Amino acid sequence: MNKKEKLLTAISATAMLSLGMSMTSLAATGWVQENGNWRYYDRDGYYVTNEWKKSNNTWYYLDDDGYMAVNELIEDGDRYYAVDASGAMVKNEWREFASEDDDSETTWYYFQESGKAKDDGFLTIGGNRYHFTDGKMDEGWLQIDDSTYLLNRNHDGTFGAVLKGWAYVDDFDDNDDVSAEEEGWYYFNDNGKMVKDTEKKINGYYYVFDENGLMLDNWVKFTKPATASSAEDTIYKFYRTSEGQRVDKWVYIDDMSEDEGRETEEGWYYFRSGIPYSSTYKTTAIADGYGVAKINGKVYCFDETGRMVTGKIDAKDGTYFYFDDEDGAMKYGKVKIEDADDLDDGTYYFVNSGSLGQKGVSYTGVYKGYLYDNGALVKAEDGMRYQKVSVNGKNYMVNERGKVITSGTVKDSDGYKWKIEKTTTGDYIITEVN
Repeated sequence: MNKKEKLLTAISATAMLSLGMSMTSLAATGWVQENGNWRYYDRDGYYVTNEWKKSNNTWYYLDDDGYMAVNELIEDGDRYYAVDASGAMVKNEWREFASEDDDSETTWYYFQESGKAKDDGFLTIGGNRYHFTDGKMDEGWLQIDDSTYLLNRNHDGTFGAVLKGWAYVDDFDDNDDVSAEEEGWYYFNDNGKMVKDTEKKINGYYYVFDENGLMLDNWVKFTKPATASSAEDTIYKFYRTSEGQRVDKWVYIDDMSEDEGRETEEGWYYFRSGIPYSSTYKTTAIADGYGVAKINGKVYCFDETGRMVTGKIDAKDGTYFYFDDEDGAMKYGKVKIEDADDLDDGTYYFVNSGSLGQKGVSYTGVYKGYLYDNGALVKAEDGMRYQKVSVNGKNYMVNERGKVITSGTVKDSDGYKWKIEKTTTGDYIITEVN
């Protein structure tokens, strides 16, 4: 109910206009200036309180004492309004007022075209999205059902705006509704919702986030539930350390990390969809614990952990494969090997054809006129012109370059003569002659 008081004195309309306000007054009604402020009197001569009055399409508010409010937050029922320094209702503007709970803090409100502050929910303002609760702009972490948002806490021109994209967070609210609590990188979709408990492609790269939204890196464990036809399956994917991008190519790992039970030895690894090639994944077995795969035209070997291995790899049948110590690529064909840890310096031949698992195996026999024993070129000892040798149960006469003498008579450095005859079976009969 309006508080009313008889008007004793009225001022002229000319005096009111001199104050710069487009308000009119009658002798006993309308706007009247008192004590440096304005009041509005009704037809009965009583001043109006706790009520809006309109003048020249502008709304003004009369407070408990009937005076026009200025620079104030107006609580009208369950609605908030504001008036500026002239007393006019604020529209389409942000305004900051002291917090109702703590005068040392402030609260932001946004007053819409109607003058009413946005009460609850999201509102897009100036291209940014904000959230309000009971008329007050929220900031910090926000949980709505299963969706988590982070509202900008920095006073950088977009304070309170819903964050989008990447955000590094090291400050967390004491909010039991929000599970995020670990320092690190988080990602928010275009609508501001935090991405969590999934792998997501962002700007051409894949990233993975835990159930609380934290971006994970290094080895991440994935478990495929058991089905009627298959048992539970556990795989590990690798996400670049600190940066978080899923690795889908070659990468050198040197941190010797152990995450979620996944041990890693320092070395080179090759990944497809974050999973490293290994003796049990995307390779062809060549020996226990080793498998090979063709990558960009070259063949590489990987162990059980997925680490690329180099050097000599022994097969079950006594043969072996050799992978270059420098680039890791399989050696095949006629090659020269020097300074290897597990092979003598010299010339070798590895099978130059066949499928994976066959190509690259050490060769025994004659190839293009030269003799090889389990990959190594067999030749006469230094200082000997010719030498009789036995390889795989067969006799051969070879010179100092390893070339097989297939017929005729030769004399070695000691002066002995040897006659070589080739049989119909391809063997050689080598006899000493006087």
